[in-house]
Amino acid sequence: MIKENSSATIRNFFKDKVFIFLNENAKLITQFLFTALFIVLAAWFIFRQKHELNSVIIVISDANKYWILAGLGLVVFYIIVQGIMYVTSFASIDVRLKLWDAIILFLKRNFISVFLPAGAVSSWHFSVTK
Repeated sequence: MIKENSSATIRNFFKDKVFIFLNENAKLITQFLFTALFIVLAAWFIFRQKHELNSVIIVISDANKYWILAGLGLVVFYIIVQGIMYVTSFASIDVRLKLWDAIILFLKRNFISVFLPAGAVSSWHFSVTK
């Protein structure tokens, strides 16, 4: 009798508290799990490719500084153009989006899609809010 009552109490606790919490916060929990996975993968990558990363530092230090600055400027220009593209794309469906928010959205989606196997769909999951 006591064992049945305690198992019913535990079942009701999970039904009333835990499952409701998981259901209401499913997106946040999946984002946290993906983020933890990415941190572990990044640490594993850095650990495994330490010699390659050291050689990249040497190559960059020996490179022409003007070409490095030109490349960084081109990257910044590209990111701004992508942000403008997002602003105009959202404007076509009558949604106003600030340029800074569009740039952040582009960078998030681009960063996430690099690491996930189903990049576009997975990055969309992180970008869409409830």
